[in-house]
Amino acid sequence: YMLHSTDSGKTWQYYYQNPDGTSINDIEITNAQTAIACGFGPSLYMSGAAYTLTGQTNWTLVTQSFPSTTLDDLDMPDPQNGYALSVYNKKFFFTTDSGHTWTQRYTFPSVVERMYWWNLDSGIAVGQQAHIFRTTDGGVHWIIDSIAGSSDELTGVAFFNSMHGYACAAGGKLFKTIDGGLSWSQEPTLTTVDFYTIEVHQGSMYAVGGNGTIAAYGYPNGLTPITQPAASLEVIPNPVNNQLLIRNSSGMNEIRICDWIGNILLYEDAGSQQSYQLDVSALSPGFYLLQVSGHDTNWIQKIQKL
Repeated sequence: YMLHSTDSGKTWQYYYQNPDGTSINDIEITNAQTAIACGFGPSLYMSGAAYTLTGQTNWTLVTQSFPSTTLDDLDMPDPQNGYALSVYNKKFFFTTDSGHTWTQRYTFPSVVERMYWWNLDSGIAVGQQAHIFRTTDGGVHWIIDSIAGSSDELTGVAFFNSMHGYACAAGGKLFKTIDGGLSWSQEPTLTTVDFYTIEVHQGSMYAVGGNGTIAAYGYPNGLTPITQPAASLEVIPNPVNNQLLIRNSSGMNEIRICDWIGNILLYEDAGSQQSYQLDVSALSPGFYLLQVSGHDTNWIQKIQKL
């Protein structure tokens, strides 16, 4: 699924559902009408996939030559040339034809989660054990470093300019650099929600995390919140056997459980309740997508039926 916002991330709407059933891990916009996305298939982590988009909702699956490798993170410094990461395969790829074909260039010594590129030559990547990787030759060679005193799994990295940037981690942790990633310091924690990734756009930084949380911060004022995180969705237990408790302080309208292709398997009208007990005993064991719509926010969360 893809979500779309037209108010700087304050509210989000369902935008596109991939009919091929392949999950989407990352999207890179190259212009107003064209984008590239990457992901994996219904058999989780078993099929690599790259997509191209023209005309906003006309997505085309581009089959790759490495079916046992997932693509998890994209960065396109220009419309033709870009880079991709396979997180758990520790592989780094490049493209010169707008994402139609990808070639492996490097294998990292440890898991790398996200990357950021200033241009085609200079980039930075972050990953487990607070590792920092830097390159100045397009990823042919990487200098390996780490954040002193930290063993966090870094899940995202982004920069306001060539020197000032942030990396994020679980527990709402943010690390700041003012020297292009050579040294880092931890910032005050404003939330305990795990951050999954971080992006910078038009002078604002957006950290995206669990329970539908999106936190935005401005530059150069550092961690001054621009928008507050959306009301969180609580799902207990997960994995679940029969009864799933769903809670949200702002109230819920509709609850759906879908398979990975998007078929609706369960539907309930929550009637604006803040707490709802959902019977999932009829579902077969496996993974599903829980979709919950609220008054001004929507949530999507993966659940496991035992």
